[in-house]
Amino acid sequence: YSIDPTQQADTIINKEKRELLKRCINKLDEKNKVFVQYLLENPKMKTEEIAKHFNMTVNATWQKKHRMINKLRDCTQKYDK
Repeated sequence: YSIDPTQQADTIINKEKRELLKRCINKLDEKNKVFVQYLLENPKMKTEEIAKHFNMTVNATWQKKHRMINKLRDCTQKYDK
């Protein structure tokens, strides 16, 4: 059987992106790392539920969520060059 070269390239790129994201997550302090891991493990969870889990207000949870997304985006873009 033959492997589609495009599919193989996509698989390699996705693996590299996952490794890059993992490296950036590991740079976060412990509290933020726990928060991000929780988001990744519970992608469909509502912000209200996340807030309750971390004993935060919904607004603070939204802010932290977006701060972490931006921080990880910046980190991955810096390494991706």
